[in-house]
Amino acid sequence: MKWWSGVVLAGALAGAWAAPLRAQNGTAALDAQCAGGSSVFQDVCQKATDLYRLLSPQLGTLVAGGNATLGRGTPLGPGHWTIGLRLHVVGGSIPDLQNFPVDTGPAKRTTFTQQSYPLPLPMVEGAVGLLPVVHVGALGVGGLDALVNAAWLPNASHGSISVRLPSGSLKLGFGARVGLVDGPGPMPAISATVIRRELPVVDAAANFGANSDRVAVENLRIRTTAWRIVASGALGPVHLDAGAGRDRATSAMNLFVALQPPRCTYGPAACSGHPFQEFTQTVSRSQLFADASVRIPGATLTLEVGRAGAIPLATYNAFAGRDPGAALWEGALGIRFGMGR
Repeated sequence: MKWWSGVVLAGALAGAWAAPLRAQNGTAALDAQCAGGSSVFQDVCQKATDLYRLLSPQLGTLVAGGNATLGRGTPLGPGHWTIGLRLHVVGGSIPDLQNFPVDTGPAKRTTFTQQSYPLPLPMVEGAVGLLPVVHVGALGVGGLDALVNAAWLPNASHGSISVRLPSGSLKLGFGARVGLVDGPGPMPAISATVIRRELPVVDAAANFGANSDRVAVENLRIRTTAWRIVASGALGPVHLDAGAGRDRATSAMNLFVALQPPRCTYGPAACSGHPFQEFTQTVSRSQLFADASVRIPGATLTLEVGRAGAIPLATYNAFAGRDPGAALWEGALGIRFGMGR
C-alpha cells in the first residue's frame, strides 16, 4: 500500500485547503493562520499549508469520480438493481519530500519538485430503481433511482510514514438519479444525478530530517458532492454515456508539529504544538467524462475517461513541473452485476 501511505501523507501534511484561493504558484502572500501563530512554526506551517493546497484538490477529484454509476446514465426502473466495483485513477502529482526543508523562524520560499503519480481509489457502488419512467406518446419522462457507494482505505505504513483510520476503513455515501427525457429513435436519454462521497477519517504522521522532526495530521475528512447531467445512447453493441457537471469538495483537519534539537532549541513546550486550529474549506471544479460499456454473460464492463477542470490555486512556496491547480486527467475501469443492469 505504498501509494496510499505516500499520497495521504503528502496530501495530509498540512492545514490549508481552508486558505483562500489566490494568484500564482510561489507568489501568494503568507497565510494569515501561519503569520499569526508562533514564529517557531511559521515556516513549517506555511510549507505544510502549501503541500496540502496542492494535494487536497487531487484527493477531492479522486473521491468524486465521473459518472455516478459507472456505465449507467438512465433510471433502472422499479424492481431493478445494480451493484459494481470501480477502480478510479487520477493523474496526480506528488512533491518530493525526501529533504523537507523547514526552519524555526519566518517562512522562507522554497521550490518543490514534483513527480507525476497515478492516484488510485477502489469503490463499490450500487443503484436501486424506485419510480418508473412515465411515457407521453413516444417520449419518456421521469424515473428515479437511489444510489449508494462505499470507499475503502487501509491502515498503512511506508518508511517513516504511517496512516491510521481511527473510525474504520469504510465510508458510505448516497445519491439519486432522475430521468429528464428519453426520446424516440436516435435521440439520447438525458438524466441528472447528485451523489455524495467521502473518505474515511484519516490520522497521518511522518518523521523527516536527520533529527526525526514530526508532522502529524489529525482527523482529516474529505467529503465531495457531485452534480452531473448525463446523455446515454448506443453504438451497435457498445453502450455510451457522456456527461458534464461540477464537484464540490470540503476538507477539514488539524496539524501537529514537533521539532527536535538542533533545529529547535527552545524546549519541548515551544517546539511542539498545533500551529492553528481546525480548518474547513470548499473547492469547486468542473468535470467532463465519457463511458463505453459492453455486456458480457452476467455482467457489464465499462471504461471511463474524464477531465477535471483547472482551478485558481495559489501558493506561497513554488511547485516546479505543473501548476498546483492544473486540470487533471482521470479514468476508471469497472464491472457491474444486477437485474436490469
